[in-house]
Amino acid sequence: MKNWKSETGKYLKRLEALSQLISQKPKHPENIPHPPLDIPTTELQGLLHRTVITYELGVWGRSNETVSAVLCLWAEGFLCEAASLSRLLFEIWGLSAYQTKSLEKYKTKGNLASLAKATNRIFEGVRSQVLMPWGTPASEKPIHVMDTIRSLKEEYPLALETYDDLCESAHANQPRYFEWWVIGKYGDNWTNKTVQLRGHALLEKTVSSIESCVNGIRSSLDKGLTLCGQLY
Repeated sequence: MKNWKSETGKYLKRLEALSQLISQKPKHPENIPHPPLDIPTTELQGLLHRTVITYELGVWGRSNETVSAVLCLWAEGFLCEAASLSRLLFEIWGLSAYQTKSLEKYKTKGNLASLAKATNRIFEGVRSQVLMPWGTPASEKPIHVMDTIRSLKEEYPLALETYDDLCESAHANQPRYFEWWVIGKYGDNWTNKTVQLRGHALLEKTVSSIESCVNGIRSSLDKGLTLCGQLY
């Protein structure tokens, strides 16, 4: 008999494979020392240290945690709640792509002010008061999330459309929640043929977007950290 476990199991296996992929820590640039530093840095080196922290913690670390959270929720049948995190992964991908493109632009044009503006807004951009780890308030205006999503369009032409669709699962949206509810643990209406058809379409679309995110994040990390090492 069809139920939420039998019908979502193949997607869970794909998510488990993605978890294995994202759990592999990216290689730290060999020529960039780990803090604390013994000697002062140049302005460019300081920006690159911030960028490396963004990649290693804000991009890789958070992506790894997020995929793990998706797996935990999915395994328990909380599909809509898991799907809402796929939007966060998409935003992390957009952020990493935006940072990497800023490095590529600097390498081509050498505009340090432009790199500093992008890097600092990514590193400590906030809309409400947040303390940085060393005790001072973050003081930059954040980059609008849609600007980071638009930075994906070159490598992922459907970025805006995919993001809009993921937002339906992340918002307090009743129609999309109905779609998730009937295929999850509590609604579990998989004997209905319409639910079967639409449920698999929704699952495929969502898991495919997570696959794109994880692969895109890995690519952006590798490219960005390599650029950091070259520019340092």
